[in-house]
Amino acid sequence: MFLAGIRGFALVLLANARRVANQLHQAGEDFERALVAWLKASPEVRQLLGAWRVKDLECALRRDQRRFPEALESNQEARDLAPAEEVPRNLVNRAVVFEHMGDNEQAVAVLREAQALGGCDAELAWAIEFNLAANLAQLGNYSEAAAALPKLQLLAAAIRKALHQVRLGWLTARCEAGLGQVVRARAGFDQARLYFHEKTHAG
Repeated sequence: MFLAGIRGFALVLLANARRVANQLHQAGEDFERALVAWLKASPEVRQLLGAWRVKDLECALRRDQRRFPEALESNQEARDLAPAEEVPRNLVNRAVVFEHMGDNEQAVAVLREAQALGGCDAELAWAIEFNLAANLAQLGNYSEAAAALPKLQLLAAAIRKALHQVRLGWLTARCEAGLGQVVRARAGFDQARLYFHEKTHAG
């Protein structure tokens, strides 16, 4: 039973890698095979290997497959199984599902819940604050979204990832455009487009 659990978990990770690579059909097939092996393991073995993580990755797959009710169900199951320190990350994933559904108000509510829990590392704090600000901007609350930019600048500087800086530039431009600062916004959007153009044509 332990080996079945190991095989199932490995296949879940493979399915997730295919999801990230946008190979959704194959990811779905891999995940179904993973579940067959995974469910052969005892509940104790599944809990030891990380049952909450399997449900968390299932949520991401169902979200990208646009099977939103199933994604939310998997997310809730993941939260029920996860240790307390993983709950903020679980809430971010839940908010992203709502964002994909077009329910930005619900996404904001969930992200505020994650924000209130605190105790996050810089990467998770970035995910909470960035997604919250982006959803606020989507709702037209540009002033509130812009108020988060200084904190996001500090987090991006601490994390030191180029993509975070680009996403921050895009969000800043989005807020500037919403607040009527069109010329400054255009420059920010142009920088973001240039980054992705260069990444697309690199090599």
